[in-house]
Amino acid sequence: MTVSFRPAQTGQAPIFVMISGGTGTGKSFSAFRLARGMVGPNGRIFALDTEAGRLSTLAKFHRFDMLRMEPPFRWSRIADFAEEAEVQGADALVIDSASMGHVGPGGHRAWVEEEVDRMLAKKKRFQADLDVEDEGEREKVRWSARRAPSLDRQEALYSFLQRRIPIIFACRARELTEKQGAAIKSVGWQPVIHAELPYEMTTSFLLDAAKGQGIISHGQPCKIDADHRAIFGEGAQVDEAMGAAFMEVMRGTGAAPAFQALRSDGMAVPFRDFAGWRTWWDRAVREAPPDALRKLREANGPLMGEYAGEHSDEVMALQKAIASKLGEAADA
Repeated sequence: MTVSFRPAQTGQAPIFVMISGGTGTGKSFSAFRLARGMVGPNGRIFALDTEAGRLSTLAKFHRFDMLRMEPPFRWSRIADFAEEAEVQGADALVIDSASMGHVGPGGHRAWVEEEVDRMLAKKKRFQADLDVEDEGEREKVRWSARRAPSLDRQEALYSFLQRRIPIIFACRARELTEKQGAAIKSVGWQPVIHAELPYEMTTSFLLDAAKGQGIISHGQPCKIDADHRAIFGEGAQVDEAMGAAFMEVMRGTGAAPAFQALRSDGMAVPFRDFAGWRTWWDRAVREAPPDALRKLREANGPLMGEYAGEHSDEVMALQKAIASKLGEAADA
């Protein structure tokens, strides 16, 4: 056997992103915004819809090709569709909701229960008085019943790893609770997915329902590497600029400045009040290169003017901070 090892190059790794959130967090909309930034204005986005065509309601906002998947939601079938999307020319794929591979009809959990039924039916042939509905009896075989569904999920993961297009897994999330004394208290949100999958992602994060649609939370489970944290910042709103910056880092097309993750129009910043807007600008002054900061000031002039009436002192202080940084850059 003749083989040849060659120098490794940035940009060869598969790209997986998992966006999880509860109802109303904007996970589907955010997935398409991120995908558009990844592929550019003319790139082709494909979507695998597992929720009876619900993604079609977003067609008036986003341009994409869609396939409506019917049950059973086997992970191997989802992986096959991902491969077909790549073959048909997709530049990125959105799978929504990926949770159906875990809890949907024919998904992992349902398949385990089907295997339990099959095993107990076989056992009943030799034990006529066996109660196949007894939970104790079902639990005895449930571990063995996981074998086929687990192998299917693992093989699907290996298939995903062969894809050379970015895949965005949009997942439902649920709030977990526990009893603390007499009270039931929240212990955080969790993606509705098999526990191993968020950590197989290139990056995965939750959306914070308390702060609005598309707002990133670094609460656990969260996987964001050090060189991606400037892009997927805590409290930032998912947008196209994030997708573009993320691809620059992943494909090695340039070192994306941390500030590229922020929108430059000033009208859709991660927070919808003045305090959030000021926090956004404080970050801009710290992180944006001088040329980018100058362009941002020009683009955001109208919004500064709107806020100046009610918050004149703070807006003036911000303008002085920007001028100071640009003046220091000019003197250097």
